[in-house]
Amino acid sequence: MTETVGNQYRPMAVTPPGATLADLLEERGIRQAELAVRMGVTPKFVNELVAGKASISPATALALERALDVPADFWLARDARYQEAKARVEANAELLAKVSWLDELPLRDMCKFGWIQERDDKAAYVGECLKFFGVASVEAWRVQYVRRTLSAAA
Repeated sequence: MTETVGNQYRPMAVTPPGATLADLLEERGIRQAELAVRMGVTPKFVNELVAGKASISPATALALERALDVPADFWLARDARYQEAKARVEANAELLAKVSWLDELPLRDMCKFGWIQERDDKAAYVGECLKFFGVASVEAWRVQYVRRTLSAAA
């Protein structure tokens, strides 16, 4: 399943770079312990890379490049896409938890006036409204708009 935002393609499920590493090791007949020796790291670290528990740092990417002849920028880009996908899943869960906030807003009018795009799900509406107000969270919206309005009225 995928999501298209503007002209950006975002797959809904992204595997960790360790999955690619595991496939490459299997294809080349290299065990994790052997890769650890080649990279100068512990077998535990390689296992954590393969399991997706460890991120690929620039130094790790360079070590993988030297040991496997796969460019460091490939590993860094692969890890960055995975980290972003994980963050989006977590962010979507946070948006879902804030759906009740929409009851405080004139959502129908905001759509009617073209201030926000109509969406199929409530979490997407929360995201649209946050973008409209230029804040990252409902809590930031409360500080930026509600508390300032209340203190200005006092």
